[in-house]
Amino acid sequence: MKPFNYTLDPEQKEFCKRTLAAFYSGSQPATKVLNIAPTGFGKTVVASALAYYQAKQGKKTLFIADTNELISQAQAEFYDAANIISALEKGQDRGSLHTDVVIASIQTLRHDKNLKRYNPDHFELVIADEAQLSRSASWAKVLNYFHDGGAKILGITATPDGKNLMNFYDVSAY
Repeated sequence: MKPFNYTLDPEQKEFCKRTLAAFYSGSQPATKVLNIAPTGFGKTVVASALAYYQAKQGKKTLFIADTNELISQAQAEFYDAANIISALEKGQDRGSLHTDVVIASIQTLRHDKNLKRYNPDHFELVIADEAQLSRSASWAKVLNYFHDGGAKILGITATPDGKNLMNFYDVSAY
């Protein structure tokens, strides 16, 4: 695997370190982590770093967003930062079952015919961009489907908006 192209700043490194610690350390590791970071922090860059970490270990990542802009940004960032050629699950496009990373729109993945193309245990890590939306029925359906299969869920957002997200997530690591 090619090297990671970017140098994370100290806060981005801390974001990754705390996330991995929450998922993999301690006697009661979390399975659903919410991380809050401001606009401009580089949440997509750290998401690509975490996906890169997973891919190096032979594990698959699903990145879910709700707008075309965020999906395009993620696909470009994952390639630029981590040399990851991701598959796209959006509209008429169907993500490959064999790639390390799938970037999906929630609008496409919420439909059973698209969601169930993937086994519940297909992904080790599922990243929910704009995590404040994860309390909606469509997001909860998709996230729970993969969580029930053993995936770790990472919600990232700049705007938690007091939506009682901690009723879904186990811990906020950053």
